[in-house]
Amino acid sequence: MKLASFDIFDTVLIRKCGHPRNIFYLSAKRLYPDTASKREDFFLWRCRAEQEAAARTRSKNPTLAEIYDDTALSGFPEYTPEELMLAEKQTEKENLVVNPAVKTLIEKKRDEGFRICFISDMYLDSRFLSDILRESGCLLEDEPVFVSCEQGARKADGKLFDNVRRFLTPESWQHFGDNRHSDVKMPRKKGIKATLIDTRFTPIEQRMESCSRGLREECALSVLAGLSRCARIRSGNDPFVSIAADHIAPAYIPYVRFIFEQARKDDVKQLYFLSRDSYILLKSAQKFLPEYSGITLHYLFLSRKSLMLPYLSGGSETTFLEALDRKSVVRKKVSSLLSLLSTDSQELAASGITFAYDKITTREQADDFLSKIFDSPYTPILQERAKERHELLLGYLKQEGVLNGQKSAMVDVGWLGTSRLMLNAILKQAGYTPVTFYYYGIRGDVLHSQYGDYCSYFHAGQLSTEATALIENYFSASPYPTTIGYEQSGEGGIVPVFPAGKTKTDTRITLANIHTIEWISDAIVQTGIAPEYALFIWATSALDSIATLKDRTDLLPFSQTDDFDTTAFARKLSAAELFALICTGKNITAFDKASLQMTCGYRLSSRLWKIRIKTGRIRQALYSKYIKNR
Repeated sequence: MKLASFDIFDTVLIRKCGHPRNIFYLSAKRLYPDTASKREDFFLWRCRAEQEAAARTRSKNPTLAEIYDDTALSGFPEYTPEELMLAEKQTEKENLVVNPAVKTLIEKKRDEGFRICFISDMYLDSRFLSDILRESGCLLEDEPVFVSCEQGARKADGKLFDNVRRFLTPESWQHFGDNRHSDVKMPRKKGIKATLIDTRFTPIEQRMESCSRGLREECALSVLAGLSRCARIRSGNDPFVSIAADHIAPAYIPYVRFIFEQARKDDVKQLYFLSRDSYILLKSAQKFLPEYSGITLHYLFLSRKSLMLPYLSGGSETTFLEALDRKSVVRKKVSSLLSLLSTDSQELAASGITFAYDKITTREQADDFLSKIFDSPYTPILQERAKERHELLLGYLKQEGVLNGQKSAMVDVGWLGTSRLMLNAILKQAGYTPVTFYYYGIRGDVLHSQYGDYCSYFHAGQLSTEATALIENYFSASPYPTTIGYEQSGEGGIVPVFPAGKTKTDTRITLANIHTIEWISDAIVQTGIAPEYALFIWATSALDSIATLKDRTDLLPFSQTDDFDTTAFARKLSAAELFALICTGKNITAFDKASLQMTCGYRLSSRLWKIRIKTGRIRQALYSKYIKNR
């Protein structure tokens, strides 16, 4: 007989909550949801109970019943030992998820004619584990489960393998497990072919684990790290899901909880998630919504481009400049500005207007551009179009419930607040109450609250340039194109208009990001753990890790993004580009640090980036000494 044996925990079955001690933490929360001291007492007792039971029974393999046969349980008179054990078993069961890669391996071994069995060093009984394995589709009726607490022998010392051999007498034997000692070293000593199943925490997940120590209710952050790991393993370590599980979900879920809590404080009844960046935030928020009765969620097709013309209805050159970054058209491309105004050079040429420049670089060119838009034969056309767009926008907002009198807030990633300025100006002009904006992050020059109330999860300066680039262009990837305006539909409603040829498209990036954040959000709701301090550490650590690339990460997904400002988001660099990046400080791609690592590897890129920083300081010093002062 050919035998294939499988370790159970962290091999066939993965705990959503990560570390085994987190089961005790979640059990304590289940038993004492409203009494922190009782929760702490039970958790501490359960952490030491196995060792104490081993000492009492003089056995290295106590059963769960022996663990709970403890006089110390008199400190928890609200429950019998049986009820306490049941709570732990239920918590364990709820947190176990099958490893799909290992499930496939089990099925493959069956097809190859192997007898299958399962082995575990565990205090839970084989019947309980068999039921879970059977429900997960991994165990057939005639396949045995060997557990140390019933066998009086452990994998860790090799004796459990001896018991299995006596019972099944295999002619050949393959074993699969995650522990290098118990599942690889010991079976090989017994002449068994052993294969390591890697379900280790990634560096960022390990950091969350270490950060959790010393925190109040320390297991909360550890559970969050476990959820990231589980989501990643469930996908077969797909690199797109790995980025989403280790960085995007940790970065965004705390913000989603912040939004709900802020809405509750502000008595906001309607949350509008603005396209495109907030689509993924909406998918997470939908999972948490049952906890926040009285609040409704909406997806609102809105953008700077769809707001600009309605905002300019009756407006002027000054109005236009107010809504621009830096309040100026200097350094901006003519084509970009015309696109923002929903026109192009061909249409303007029909009115006899042309431009002798592609990019505005001087004050004279800026004055020329503005006069040709706001004081020319084209101006009446612009105003008429702006008036039409204004009516369509108000109709769309009314249709979507924004103007129904209930207090609303708009959810956006940030940064300057031009959409807040334009939307609230439009609402105020039409006689409606301005709306509040909730931002993920803001710039130091964010528009004043006179343009509408706002609050932000991250304050100005807390997010790096690399982090904001990632948030805008990868984290917030949406299946929907940019909204450029509105039109009447055939059914009588008002629908968003997208650029020609653009439709809703699900990509590998959007699917991975959305499915992952939904799964982790749902798991957080089920576990009931979300302390604000733990969530904030989770978010900041995840963002710092990916923005600085301090941890080894598969960067393939970043090379699959669409172009960003005509430059690839991240890619391998040529020798000339490498020189320019390191020695002259030139920006080559949207995420240069990732491009450098893709080109030179993890270790060398870290050293080269330090050189870039040093040369940057030299360049700055030379600029200050020889150019700036002149």
